[in-house]
Amino acid sequence: MSGDRMKNNGSDRAGAATVPPNPVMEFWNEYFQKSGDQSRAFLESLQSMADPQRLQQKWLDVLGQNFDEFMRSPAFLEMMRQNVKTMTDLKKTQDQAIEETSRHFGAPLASDIHGLFERLSIIERGLLSRLESIEERLEAITRGGGVGVEAKAPATPARPKAKSLPTRTRPKAVKPKTTRRK
Repeated sequence: MSGDRMKNNGSDRAGAATVPPNPVMEFWNEYFQKSGDQSRAFLESLQSMADPQRLQQKWLDVLGQNFDEFMRSPAFLEMMRQNVKTMTDLKKTQDQAIEETSRHFGAPLASDIHGLFERLSIIERGLLSRLESIEERLEAITRGGGVGVEAKAPATPARPKAKSLPTRTRPKAVKPKTTRRK
């Protein structure tokens, strides 16, 4: 359009020669036409998204897709692998330092206590089995199965009762003598 106007304006002035179209003017003319089209398309899309919840949902969908793509990227996965490896290495180093320090000061570790508990458990089972066999032999003896022992039935259970410890008495407190002033 503007080129036609220029041709007409140029032919009116000079009469014989036509003016070639100006490339700068054509560029800006096309720019404004395209930007106007894009602006209209943008405004139409904004009018269709007048609902704030719909706009928020669309924004969250796009954001979710971007995060998903980012978290599945090889660079992110490699960074996470290195991070986890570093954290496990630091934990191992920390455990070793704690163990060395504990041993240096003579403090027990959880593994030491666990081993001690297992040993005590084994000893307890052994003692209970021996106690059961002693009780069985005692019952056999008391029923008359023993040699050279009178058969008397005990009135109490086979296990002896624990002895009660004597209670300690506290000495009476002695009040200090006070002198009264007259």
